[in-house]
Amino acid sequence: MKILKRIICVVLTAAMLGGTAVLFTSCAADGFSQTAQDYFSALCRRDYESMYNMLTPQSSARLSLESFKEYHDKVYNLLGVNKISVEQGETVASSNRIVYNYVLVLDTDQYGQFRYDSTLEVLKKLDKFYLIEWSPSNVISPMNWDDRIYKTTLRAKRGEIFDCNGKVLIKNQYAITVYADLTKVQSISEAAAGAAQALALDAQSLESKMQSAADSKQDTAVLATIIPGELTIEAEEALKLIDGIKIDRDSMTPIRYAVYGSAAAHTIGYSTPVTAEDRTKEEYADLLNGTRIGRTGVEKEYDSVLQGTNGTEIYLLSADARTRTSLYKKEAINGLDISLTIDIDIQLAAEEAMKEYYADRASGTTVVNDPKTGAIKAMVSYPSFDLNIYATDSPREDASDLVNDESLPLFNRLTQGRYAPGSVFKTMTAIMGLETGTVNLNTAFPYEDEIISMGNGTDGWKPKGSAWVTYIIRQHFANSASLGKLSMKRAIAYSDNIYFGWLGMQLGAETFLEWADKLGFKEAAPFDLPLQPASIANDDDNLRNDAKLLADTAFGQGELLVTPVQLAAAYSIFGNEGSIMAPYVINYTADTDSEGRHHIISQTQPYTWIANAASARTINDLLEILEFTVDSATGKAGYVRGMRIAGKTGTAQTGNEVTEIGWYAGYIIDGGKNYSVMVQTDGFIGETSDIKHATVKAVFNYLKD
Repeated sequence: MKILKRIICVVLTAAMLGGTAVLFTSCAADGFSQTAQDYFSALCRRDYESMYNMLTPQSSARLSLESFKEYHDKVYNLLGVNKISVEQGETVASSNRIVYNYVLVLDTDQYGQFRYDSTLEVLKKLDKFYLIEWSPSNVISPMNWDDRIYKTTLRAKRGEIFDCNGKVLIKNQYAITVYADLTKVQSISEAAAGAAQALALDAQSLESKMQSAADSKQDTAVLATIIPGELTIEAEEALKLIDGIKIDRDSMTPIRYAVYGSAAAHTIGYSTPVTAEDRTKEEYADLLNGTRIGRTGVEKEYDSVLQGTNGTEIYLLSADARTRTSLYKKEAINGLDISLTIDIDIQLAAEEAMKEYYADRASGTTVVNDPKTGAIKAMVSYPSFDLNIYATDSPREDASDLVNDESLPLFNRLTQGRYAPGSVFKTMTAIMGLETGTVNLNTAFPYEDEIISMGNGTDGWKPKGSAWVTYIIRQHFANSASLGKLSMKRAIAYSDNIYFGWLGMQLGAETFLEWADKLGFKEAAPFDLPLQPASIANDDDNLRNDAKLLADTAFGQGELLVTPVQLAAAYSIFGNEGSIMAPYVINYTADTDSEGRHHIISQTQPYTWIANAASARTINDLLEILEFTVDSATGKAGYVRGMRIAGKTGTAQTGNEVTEIGWYAGYIIDGGKNYSVMVQTDGFIGETSDIKHATVKAVFNYLKD
């Protein structure tokens, strides 16, 4: 045997595909090189029949032409090969055999270029025909006779969601799956009855599941999927006594698990698997079955961040499945984890307070934020719902109950509900009056005998029991011996509608609109989740042409509407000497390593939404009044011993004689605990005051401790 060294040259064949080139060595005119050339040329143009006709009888006896084609097509089609070329190297020759060493080059659009070192054996027979000794390694060199090629998608893990202290809120894990191993079940009916009793389920339904699986020649039947923590010890022990009934915790049923159930449900949101309808949209067209899509909340708005990118592996697997050879592998890129500004402990405290005091009496919201930064620490929309209803690929049966529930538990009142703010808006009107110099802290409302008229002769704004027919306002606290002269200070502390209606008309519509815009009440505040815009009026001209409406709006009624999140943001003006911070709930996004450590990709930087909306002097003056309001006046129900709190209550009419909107806006002003608490209640007239006060006091007490 001798090694022949030759000069590499390029030979272009008439049968080349797409410019495919076969590179091989010039060889002695003994026929060997021509056989190799013909084989390689046929390979490059995928002429499998010509290639098959060149095989030795021993090779062709092992597989048919169809099998020969299948070997090549399965590999090349799965790899997406669009061009085949051959680079030949050294040749080893003997008297009856030549071994061609070559590089098989496979070009693909999706996976790049594959290069495999391989050999081709050309044999000489007595009749001088030259034939190919073939094996699957000539398709791609790692391939053996019993190997099969497979392509699998490496699923990206959806990012998890954490609170600001690193506590996991939403995690990917497995449910507790109760299943029947039908190879071990002695009696389907008896096993079904026992499992049904242990799990408080319908025995007939479980029996049907088991019988259906048995009829389909399946070895297992899933009986129940249970959220972690919901399987009692007693039930588990009972299940263990039933032949063939098994429990799996870590391999059968993947779920999107909400660790705290309903906590921050509207903010976090939920996800469900992709549907056929989803795939009609370009962004979801290529998603695999089972891939979850965010439907509400952070899960929806940050779906692309949480989603990740699937990977791919193409591999050979031996018939006994013991040998696996990877041909191509692109690892999945997991979705990023998201850290919220939510503090789950504050969130749970606020939710417990609302559950206790609201019950079936009211709906509403609570927002706890850091006015210095705009970071929201708790967001509660009540009533709420259990996120784990959507934990599995098939929502629980009670999912439909949520849609049909008249209390609207799925409705996010925090960001989508718009309500008249009532008297909590009076502080904003006070800012307008003080900043424009229209009034000062001591400016008194005219005495009872003095009538302030805006004229034009139409029916106007009337105190209860009055018959006034023009736009007139009169003081109703002026003759109270306990209050004395009604100044700005007292008007805020005792929440006098008349004073602020009068102030609104003193400002005039144009100035009022200008300042409403300056304070952010003519748009939606910037926020991480979709937020309904605040609205000062249905149309600005309504205020210009209707003094009654202007007066009503000045004390928080009229057509004025605002979301709880935005109103909470507006109150950050009292924590920032006159500037309003943009609210936010996304703390950061992060890549997470194998040891669970977060590596921050992007982090929210607090920023000022409206700079210098009011002077520091005005804000400090109002803070003193609001602290007095909590200590001694209308806000004292929110008083907590040992805390300095500035606060304002409010009640707004809803347009009917049954319900009203209650508010409490409070700001903790003692060092280190600069939280704002906004509570909103939608309940029966006469009840909202007690509900909101009890709720806000419970939250304040928690924050104190």
